[in-house]
Amino acid sequence: MSVSIELHPLAILNISDHFTRAKYLSFKDSPNKLRVVGALLGKQNGRVLEIVNTVEFSFKIVPESEGSIAPEEQFCASRIEAYKKNFPELDCVGWYTSDTKNQDLPTQADQIVQRKMQKFTENPLLLIMNPESQIAHDQNKLPYFLYDYDNFQSKFVSMDFKLAQSDSERIAVDHVAQAVDQNAKTSALSQNMQASVNAVKLLRRKVKFLIDIVKNSEEVRKNHQFMRDLNQICSSLPITTRENYDKNAFSEYSDIAAVNLLASVTKGFELLNGLLENYKIYDGNRGQYMQEIMDGSFGRHNMIDEESMQMLSRHDSKNPMKKFM
Repeated sequence: MSVSIELHPLAILNISDHFTRAKYLSFKDSPNKLRVVGALLGKQNGRVLEIVNTVEFSFKIVPESEGSIAPEEQFCASRIEAYKKNFPELDCVGWYTSDTKNQDLPTQADQIVQRKMQKFTENPLLLIMNPESQIAHDQNKLPYFLYDYDNFQSKFVSMDFKLAQSDSERIAVDHVAQAVDQNAKTSALSQNMQASVNAVKLLRRKVKFLIDIVKNSEEVRKNHQFMRDLNQICSSLPITTRENYDKNAFSEYSDIAAVNLLASVTKGFELLNGLLENYKIYDGNRGQYMQEIMDGSFGRHNMIDEESMQMLSRHDSKNPMKKFM
């Protein structure tokens, strides 16, 4: 492939996030069998191919072949089609994979997946992410390796790529780089959430203390000024009853269900409209063909099918003028 390939930061972050989530979710089940697969979405302008985004794939493990997988084609096609509705300029240009085997090179099992990915694009690229790559560590570069498949030699060929980013991506990456502290044990989100949790705990302890002294001290209950202040504090607290919560939750659920139902009805009308258009075409051709038979111009056709002959015979039997001819 004699083109220049540019890899956008969004695709890099998506692959890394996909692998991190899968590693966290499968850490207790099967940490040694972890693998993620997805599609590479991009566009080509002249001799420049840009890999802009990714779409996660679902796959099944093939028990007959060790390390081989089989992507669920119907699910993968639906994911790509749904993404292209919002971004029609992007097409599937390849696929990516990452696992815990720490491999920089494609395997024999990857060739099987490569042939299956040709159903989505003619010449798919392969992007491998290996976070533990020694080569990437020694060369001080990103642990991503891009390959193209040579059909004549039946093997993967390594390809070079360069990073490309738009102005919005550059701002986002710079913000993430400043927000992330590599030496911190917790993320910035965890720190913010922990502060909110501590505030709620403190409020809970103080409210419980007020409830206890009111229950256990008659002197406090006779202090009208204190009880008025306590009543004012209680009135300012946000209180959500179970009935109001259920009502609001059911209202939001109903809105979402209505939107999904409307989308299904719209899709049904679209299919019905297509069916009616096909029926009009079929019925119109049949009516025109029958008219030619009735007019005696059917000799222009090389042959008449059985259905046309039956319609002609029925027309002759119902024609009252036939016996006077």
